[in-house]
Amino acid sequence: MDTGSRATLNFNGTAVTWIAYRDAWSGIANVYLDGALKASVDTYAPTDTARTAIYGVSGLSSGSHTLVIEATGKKSVASSGAWVWIDAFDVTSGASTTTTTNTPPTTATPPPASTDTTPPPPPANPTPTSAVHRVEQSSPRLTWTGGPWWPNNGAFNSGGSATISMENQARVSFTFTGTAVSWIAYQDEWAGIARVYIDGSLKQSVDTYSSPHKAQSAVYSINGLAWGQHTIIVEVTGTKNPNSRGSWIWVDAFDYVGSQ
Repeated sequence: MDTGSRATLNFNGTAVTWIAYRDAWSGIANVYLDGALKASVDTYAPTDTARTAIYGVSGLSSGSHTLVIEATGKKSVASSGAWVWIDAFDVTSGASTTTTTNTPPTTATPPPASTDTTPPPPPANPTPTSAVHRVEQSSPRLTWTGGPWWPNNGAFNSGGSATISMENQARVSFTFTGTAVSWIAYQDEWAGIARVYIDGSLKQSVDTYSSPHKAQSAVYSINGLAWGQHTIIVEVTGTKNPNSRGSWIWVDAFDYVGSQ
């Protein structure tokens, strides 16, 4: 949000779009194309909007161009800050898009076909794995009790949705086979305190309050579990720290290390 801070993109193509995050703390930016000021863009939005096309231009001559995004340090009256976000740039190439595939040499000899059609027997025990899997809150693998639990369809959530509650003893449980798990959640100035249980034992009371807000945060993680089946439970307490304006608990997803 420092005045004069710049991000410069050099590209070859006929169109370009600046992608950014917008919220109630976003400010105004100047956009330059090939050295010429094209627009002053107010990126403020009253509700959080992720991966937004903030500015785009098309119909450029095919060739080399330069796009510059410049923070002005200014904001609209409605905004609480002057932050300017750079998330990505989408570029349209002047040439047609081609897909390159790995083609084996024409002289390669394929291996002989197997005459054994009997599948191998499954292993006696599952093999531990280090693969990380994400389970969204919309998955049927999660069990919800208590409540009410409410949907939140903010684009900043993993998978575009989360579930929230501030009802004391509302719970969500997730059972997995593996060695580690993380609870993924949104944190802001209205977030409260939750209890986390692993295999029936209380592990921690987690204060999810944050200022400024943070999306897709690993608010609780545990690793080094014995390989096997485990259950994590997140329980709403209906309590909050003195700085928070609410006691909302968000469940966005769970990441775990193990077998799918």
